[in-house]
Amino acid sequence: MRRKDNDEILARVRKMRGVRINTPEYFMIKRAFERLLQQRRIGSAAGDSGEAPGLAILGESGSGKTTTFRRVRNEAEKTMNLQPNEVVSFTVQSPASIKGVGAAALDALGYPLRVNRTAFAIWQKVRDLLRENRTLILVVDEAQDIMRNQSKREMQDVVSTLKTLMQIEGWPISVILLGVPHLPNAPGLLDLLHYDTQLARRLRPIEFSPLSEATFKKDASALISQYAALAEVPISDDLFADKFVDRLIFSGHQQLGVTLELVIEALEFAMRDGHELSRAHFREAYRDKTGAVDALNPFVTDDYRQVDPYKLLDSPEIPPTWEVPR
Repeated sequence: MRRKDNDEILARVRKMRGVRINTPEYFMIKRAFERLLQQRRIGSAAGDSGEAPGLAILGESGSGKTTTFRRVRNEAEKTMNLQPNEVVSFTVQSPASIKGVGAAALDALGYPLRVNRTAFAIWQKVRDLLRENRTLILVVDEAQDIMRNQSKREMQDVVSTLKTLMQIEGWPISVILLGVPHLPNAPGLLDLLHYDTQLARRLRPIEFSPLSEATFKKDASALISQYAALAEVPISDDLFADKFVDRLIFSGHQQLGVTLELVIEALEFAMRDGHELSRAHFREAYRDKTGAVDALNPFVTDDYRQVDPYKLLDSPEIPPTWEVPR
């Protein structure tokens, strides 16, 4: 196998990152979004003033929820003639407040906040612009950050604001929330849905399931082969030995996006040294990503399930030795 130059490697990495995987979640989101959009179009044409339904798309960081939704929306531009103002999206910036989220919504609607206004005035302007722009769906990414470090009163303000959007007189808005179900030390998107049953009733949940060896093992070989073909890198005969797929899933936090990124980085290492894809390249990819030593690298150590794949610059806990000055 020939060693590729840097420009070719980068071009092939871009191709690999452009691969679109048709996961079960992709089909669920595609069906739900297209149905929601069609429903809102019919309702708006008929002057429907009832409550608008919505979606809650939940997944851990690296699960691919944002990428998948963006793909579905981009496809709708062609297949459903999606107009620019019909779906408006923005990302919540942390730390968030109800006022800051409203300002982000204004910016997404093409009306940057220029003067200091109250949260009530900001959201009133958001509602006016949604109606004026004939917006049907408002998409809020990283929605779990709305709940971070909020008091009970602030949480209730969030819930009330979302419900108000879905009940705008004469022009109710469908809301799509994307976020992490739970946060380590704060409420997540699922906690927001559990907080208010009326809001939960209006939002259909779609969850990205974590990977497992049982569900992913049959697809892992085909996926890695697909990426390896784009990289023009042969695969070592013994790559899948010694619970390789389980080690890969574990290293990727059981999330498809993170796991596939490890595959791409391992193939990049293989292209740079001009050898077939082997376990050593995954070892290098994991070490490059986390800084972990071999003793705490899931692709090296036998006891890999004792490793914390979220921990950077991990190393064995060896008591320091001190030299006594003379």
